[in-house]
Amino acid sequence: MADIVGGLAALKTAFDIAKEIKNAASAYNDAEMRLKFSELYSALSEAKIELADAQIEMHELKQRLAELEKKLNASDDLLYREGVYWRAIPIDGKPNGPFCPNCYEGPSKKLSSMSTVARQFSFAGKYKCNTCGTYAK
Repeated sequence: MADIVGGLAALKTAFDIAKEIKNAASAYNDAEMRLKFSELYSALSEAKIELADAQIEMHELKQRLAELEKKLNASDDLLYREGVYWRAIPIDGKPNGPFCPNCYEGPSKKLSSMSTVARQFSFAGKYKCNTCGTYAK
């Protein structure tokens, strides 16, 4: 983002120099005119470099966004079985199920892990949500 701001600032400087050249062209001698054109080219070059850097950064951010969207979509690839959700494709380092249908189907679409219920409480269900306390059979 700083590259874009820097590029726009350099463009503003270049436009200001160009306006100054246009307005005072007859007042400058040849050496002063060359100096002003040199300043103009320098400002335009700086703007070009800054905006090229911004373009590279935007490209990298778009790639990162695509990677994150792919991961997010993969994490939501769930199967419903035994009254709970399970990941269709396991993800290393993350729980692969069971997930609470109450939390996942709610407005926040949250993947809440469920724990297996102890035998003496199995009448309520096989799994209990660690977030909302819902039992699932």
